[in-house]
Amino acid sequence: MRIFPDAKVLLTVRDAERWYESVKGSIYTANNYNQGTVGLFLKLVGQFRRMNIVLSTSNQGPPVNEKGKHVLIFFRVRIYNEIGMYKLCKYFTYIFVIAGLFDTIGLGKSESVKFYNNWVNYVKKVVPPNRLLVFEAKQGWEPLCKFLDLPIPEGPFPRINDTPALLWNFKKLKIAAYVVVWGLPILIALLLAFVMFS
Repeated sequence: MRIFPDAKVLLTVRDAERWYESVKGSIYTANNYNQGTVGLFLKLVGQFRRMNIVLSTSNQGPPVNEKGKHVLIFFRVRIYNEIGMYKLCKYFTYIFVIAGLFDTIGLGKSESVKFYNNWVNYVKKVVPPNRLLVFEAKQGWEPLCKFLDLPIPEGPFPRINDTPALLWNFKKLKIAAYVVVWGLPILIALLLAFVMFS
Protein backbone atom coordinates (compact mmCIF):
# COMPACT_ATOMS: atom_id res chain seq x y z
CA MET A 1 0.00 0.00 0.00
CA ARG A 2 3.03 2.27 0.38
CA ILE A 3 3.92 2.02 -3.31
CA PHE A 4 0.34 2.11 -4.67
CA PRO A 5 -1.72 3.81 -1.94
CA ASP A 6 -4.77 4.22 -4.19
CA ALA A 7 -4.78 0.61 -5.41
CA LYS A 8 -7.84 -1.56 -4.94
CA VAL A 9 -7.05 -4.93 -3.41
CA LEU A 10 -8.98 -8.13 -4.02
CA LEU A 11 -8.59 -10.66 -1.21
CA THR A 12 -10.02 -13.98 -2.29
CA VAL A 13 -11.05 -16.15 0.62
CA ARG A 14 -12.56 -19.56 1.27
CA ASP A 15 -12.82 -22.07 4.07
CA ALA A 16 -9.26 -22.42 5.42
CA GLU A 17 -9.31 -26.23 5.61
CA ARG A 18 -10.66 -26.55 2.05
CA TRP A 19 -7.99 -24.07 0.94
CA TYR A 20 -5.31 -26.28 2.52
CA GLU A 21 -6.61 -29.41 0.78
CA SER A 22 -6.80 -27.56 -2.54
CA VAL A 23 -3.27 -26.11 -2.31
CA LYS A 24 -1.78 -29.40 -1.09
CA GLY A 25 -3.40 -31.26 -3.96
CA SER A 26 -2.49 -28.73 -6.65
CA ILE A 27 0.18 -26.00 -6.60
CA TYR A 28 2.12 -27.60 -3.75
CA THR A 29 2.89 -30.48 -6.12
CA ALA A 30 4.62 -27.98 -8.44
CA ASN A 31 6.89 -26.72 -5.67
CA ASN A 32 9.92 -28.55 -7.07
CA TYR A 33 9.13 -28.23 -10.78
CA ASN A 34 12.14 -25.96 -11.23
CA GLN A 35 14.40 -28.95 -10.45
CA GLY A 36 15.19 -32.26 -12.13
CA THR A 37 13.82 -33.22 -15.53
CA VAL A 38 11.02 -30.65 -15.51
CA GLY A 39 13.45 -27.90 -14.48
CA LEU A 40 15.81 -28.83 -17.33
CA PHE A 41 12.89 -28.85 -19.77
CA LEU A 42 11.79 -25.41 -18.57
CA LYS A 43 15.33 -24.13 -19.18
CA LEU A 44 15.32 -25.62 -22.69
CA VAL A 45 12.03 -23.93 -23.61
CA GLY A 46 12.91 -20.62 -21.93
CA GLN A 47 10.33 -20.83 -19.14
CA PHE A 48 12.58 -21.55 -16.15
CA ARG A 49 12.72 -17.95 -14.95
CA ARG A 50 8.94 -17.60 -15.26
CA MET A 51 8.39 -20.77 -13.18
CA ASN A 52 10.81 -19.51 -10.53
CA ILE A 53 8.89 -16.23 -10.32
CA VAL A 54 5.58 -18.09 -9.99
CA LEU A 55 6.97 -20.41 -7.30
CA SER A 56 8.65 -17.66 -5.29
CA THR A 57 5.53 -15.48 -5.50
CA SER A 58 3.36 -18.41 -4.42
CA ASN A 59 5.68 -19.06 -1.47
CA GLN A 60 5.02 -15.66 0.10
CA GLY A 61 3.54 -15.23 3.53
CA PRO A 62 2.80 -12.48 6.00
CA PRO A 63 5.93 -10.62 7.12
CA VAL A 64 7.74 -12.04 10.12
CA ASN A 65 6.89 -10.09 13.23
CA GLU A 66 9.54 -8.76 15.61
CA LYS A 67 9.00 -11.63 18.04
CA GLY A 68 9.55 -14.07 15.18
CA LYS A 69 12.80 -12.35 14.21
CA HIS A 70 14.16 -12.70 17.74
CA VAL A 71 13.18 -16.37 17.90
CA LEU A 72 14.78 -16.97 14.51
CA ILE A 73 18.06 -15.41 15.63
CA PHE A 74 17.97 -17.20 18.98
CA PHE A 75 17.40 -20.65 17.49
CA ARG A 76 19.78 -20.24 14.57
CA VAL A 77 22.63 -19.12 16.84
CA ARG A 78 21.95 -21.25 19.90
CA ILE A 79 21.12 -24.56 18.25
CA TYR A 80 23.68 -24.31 15.47
CA ASN A 81 26.49 -23.37 17.86
CA GLU A 82 25.63 -25.78 20.69
CA ILE A 83 24.47 -28.81 18.71
CA GLY A 84 25.77 -28.08 15.21
CA MET A 85 22.70 -29.54 13.53
CA TYR A 86 21.47 -27.22 10.79
CA LYS A 87 18.41 -29.36 9.98
CA LEU A 88 17.21 -29.18 13.57
CA CYS A 89 17.77 -25.42 13.51
CA LYS A 90 15.77 -25.12 10.30
CA TYR A 91 12.92 -27.17 11.79
CA PHE A 92 12.65 -24.93 14.83
CA THR A 93 12.63 -21.76 12.75
CA TYR A 94 9.69 -23.14 10.75
CA ILE A 95 7.74 -23.76 13.92
CA PHE A 96 8.36 -20.41 15.54
CA VAL A 97 8.55 -18.10 12.53
CA ILE A 98 5.91 -17.52 9.90
CA ALA A 99 7.23 -19.52 6.96
CA GLY A 100 6.34 -19.33 3.29
CA LEU A 101 3.35 -21.10 1.77
CA PHE A 102 5.12 -24.26 0.62
CA ASP A 103 7.06 -24.62 3.86
CA THR A 104 3.85 -24.31 5.83
CA ILE A 105 1.86 -26.75 3.68
CA GLY A 106 4.65 -29.26 4.30
CA LEU A 107 4.10 -28.90 8.06
CA GLY A 108 0.48 -30.06 7.81
CA LYS A 109 -3.10 -28.87 8.09
CA SER A 110 -2.96 -27.19 11.49
CA GLU A 111 0.01 -24.95 10.65
CA SER A 112 -1.40 -24.24 7.19
CA VAL A 113 -4.77 -23.11 8.53
CA LYS A 114 -2.94 -20.75 10.93
CA PHE A 115 -0.83 -19.47 8.03
CA TYR A 116 -3.94 -18.84 5.91
CA ASN A 117 -5.77 -17.03 8.70
CA ASN A 118 -2.67 -14.95 9.50
CA TRP A 119 -2.44 -13.94 5.84
CA VAL A 120 -6.11 -12.93 5.64
CA ASN A 121 -5.85 -10.94 8.89
CA TYR A 122 -2.61 -9.29 7.73
CA VAL A 123 -4.20 -8.10 4.47
CA LYS A 124 -7.28 -6.81 6.31
CA LYS A 125 -5.02 -4.93 8.74
CA VAL A 126 -2.81 -3.34 6.08
CA VAL A 127 -5.36 -2.44 3.40
CA PRO A 128 -7.86 0.36 4.15
CA PRO A 129 -11.44 -1.00 4.12
CA ASN A 130 -12.52 1.31 1.27
CA ARG A 131 -9.76 -0.20 -0.91
CA LEU A 132 -10.38 -3.84 0.00
CA LEU A 133 -12.85 -6.38 -1.35
CA VAL A 134 -12.96 -9.64 0.59
CA PHE A 135 -14.29 -11.92 -2.13
CA GLU A 136 -15.37 -15.54 -2.51
CA ALA A 137 -15.50 -16.86 -6.07
CA LYS A 138 -18.95 -18.33 -5.41
CA GLN A 139 -20.26 -14.74 -5.09
CA GLY A 140 -19.91 -14.33 -8.85
CA TRP A 141 -19.54 -11.17 -10.88
CA GLU A 142 -21.69 -8.68 -8.97
CA PRO A 143 -19.51 -7.72 -5.95
CA LEU A 144 -16.33 -7.83 -8.04
CA CYS A 145 -17.68 -5.59 -10.80
CA LYS A 146 -19.27 -3.20 -8.31
CA PHE A 147 -15.95 -2.87 -6.47
CA LEU A 148 -14.07 -2.20 -9.73
CA ASP A 149 -16.79 0.08 -11.16
CA LEU A 150 -17.24 -2.16 -14.19
CA PRO A 151 -20.36 -3.52 -15.88
CA ILE A 152 -21.33 -7.11 -15.09
CA PRO A 153 -20.40 -9.35 -18.06
CA GLU A 154 -22.89 -11.73 -19.56
CA GLY A 155 -22.32 -15.39 -18.88
CA PRO A 156 -21.33 -17.34 -15.80
CA PHE A 157 -18.38 -16.50 -13.59
CA PRO A 158 -15.39 -18.55 -14.87
CA ARG A 159 -14.11 -21.54 -12.93
CA ILE A 160 -10.62 -22.15 -14.26
CA ASN A 161 -7.54 -23.24 -12.35
CA ASP A 162 -9.56 -25.66 -10.29
CA THR A 163 -7.57 -28.58 -8.89
CA PRO A 164 -8.36 -31.11 -11.66
CA ALA A 165 -7.45 -28.60 -14.39
CA LEU A 166 -4.19 -27.65 -12.66
CA LEU A 167 -3.24 -31.29 -12.12
CA TRP A 168 -3.94 -32.07 -15.77
CA ASN A 169 -1.70 -29.16 -16.84
CA PHE A 170 1.06 -30.33 -14.47
CA LYS A 171 0.77 -33.85 -15.90
CA LYS A 172 1.06 -32.54 -19.48
CA LEU A 173 4.13 -30.49 -18.47
CA LYS A 174 5.77 -33.53 -16.89
CA ILE A 175 5.05 -35.73 -19.92
CA ALA A 176 6.43 -33.11 -22.31
CA ALA A 177 9.53 -32.73 -20.11
CA TYR A 178 10.28 -36.46 -20.06
CA VAL A 179 9.66 -36.83 -23.80
CA VAL A 180 11.96 -33.91 -24.69
CA VAL A 181 14.71 -34.46 -22.09
CA TRP A 182 14.87 -38.27 -22.16
CA GLY A 183 12.71 -39.69 -24.92
CA LEU A 184 14.02 -37.71 -27.89
CA PRO A 185 17.74 -38.14 -27.08
CA ILE A 186 17.25 -41.89 -26.57
CA LEU A 187 15.28 -42.16 -29.81
CA ILE A 188 17.96 -40.22 -31.70
CA ALA A 189 20.70 -42.39 -30.19
CA LEU A 190 18.84 -45.58 -31.17
CA LEU A 191 18.29 -44.30 -34.71
CA LEU A 192 21.97 -43.35 -35.03
CA ALA A 193 23.02 -46.75 -33.71
CA PHE A 194 20.67 -48.46 -36.17
CA VAL A 195 22.03 -46.43 -39.10
CA MET A 196 25.66 -46.93 -38.07
CA PHE A 197 25.40 -50.69 -37.49
CA SER A 198 23.05 -51.62 -40.32
